[in-house]
Amino acid sequence: MSAYFFGGYRNIMKQIEDVITIEEKNHIDELTGLHNITGILEHLQGHDQYSASDSTVIIYINVMNFKVFNQKYGFAGGNDFLRGMAHELKNLFPDELVARTSGDQFIVLGKSIVKEELLEKLEEFREAVHNYEKGLKMKIKAGIYCAKGDEEDPVIMVDRAKMACDDIIRVYDRDNNLYTEELDKRNELRQYVIDNFENAFKQRYFQVYYQKEIRAVTRKVCGYEALARWLDPQYGIISPAVFIEVLESVHLIHRLDIYMIDQVCSDLRDDIDSGYEVEPISVNLSRLDFELCDIMSEIDKCRAKYDIPKELLHIEVTESAIAAGADFLGKHIKKFRDAGYEVWMDDFGAGYSSFNNLKDYDFDVVKIDMGFLREFETNQKSRIILASIVNMAKELGIHTLAEGVETEEQYEFLLKIGCEKMQGYLFGKH
Repeated sequence: MSAYFFGGYRNIMKQIEDVITIEEKNHIDELTGLHNITGILEHLQGHDQYSASDSTVIIYINVMNFKVFNQKYGFAGGNDFLRGMAHELKNLFPDELVARTSGDQFIVLGKSIVKEELLEKLEEFREAVHNYEKGLKMKIKAGIYCAKGDEEDPVIMVDRAKMACDDIIRVYDRDNNLYTEELDKRNELRQYVIDNFENAFKQRYFQVYYQKEIRAVTRKVCGYEALARWLDPQYGIISPAVFIEVLESVHLIHRLDIYMIDQVCSDLRDDIDSGYEVEPISVNLSRLDFELCDIMSEIDKCRAKYDIPKELLHIEVTESAIAAGADFLGKHIKKFRDAGYEVWMDDFGAGYSSFNNLKDYDFDVVKIDMGFLREFETNQKSRIILASIVNMAKELGIHTLAEGVETEEQYEFLLKIGCEKMQGYLFGKH
């Protein structure tokens, strides 16, 4: 054969090698040397040993407080941490395909990994990561999906592993979560909420339920808390735990909260016009309400529309929202109080910054989280803490309301320690 032929052959092979090299580079994460999301999906959808089958196992890993790490140690420190994670994952899962999808999230793609062995390896991984934390304890969540073999698209496997991981992001004491049919149903419901919330507004499926607030000494009603309920023709009563979380995630919660406030003002006007005696109603605001709209202006518009005085609307903001919003929310709390509204801290004691919030911001009422009463009979410390909170609030000039009161014993104890107001099933479900 001629030299011309061999020269042309070599050129063709070189071009093929270059294409393969470029394609492989597109599949590799530059920082860690692992596969990226494109690379792992190529394997899942391909025909090699890692292609999707009924023995495929996907582990989706997410670092919860990586932003804090970056802020403290800079991007260089953050990159070192991510490279350390990659190194440990490759050591612990040598026979699996490991990828970094983006930022602080990783995927392990394996075959027929035994659940117990998998959970042990994840704990080993968390222990190994301590070597890279520089004293800042990192929280690592993992979602696990075991394939069934009936998935229409391998991408679904990754989505479901991520779904399982996302499901425990706000669950402090759970680090691993296995995808289940129950989770699938919950996510179907979440999708239903996203697809149907506009129609729910139009059809007035959202209803306001009023829970009584009673004065401890007289045991008479002194106010109400407005609670949102979705009465759906297909699903029946959709839990607020579902639709509020979804509406917050898609930044539509302010629509619901403004709707609720409008309904509360309308109901107050009907009662006033009918000659009934009315009591103040407290309404819950999300942290996002303050970001997505001028919520005080919206409330003022509703009050003006129905001619409702400020004294009949109390503003509730959860302790966790205040902690997340920091100075930003503090300015809005002051703005509401300066305008003449009462502002209440909801779920006091549920978070980690409750006492700092009392120090930094002014509130008219603290609503003591029902978690203390859940352990009322079994944990003597709960009683001591409750008494201390009530006493401290009095010293600060803040009124107290206990949530979740269900028994006469709880009522008598709260009355004895000086808690001024209460709410819960003991006084009626609505």
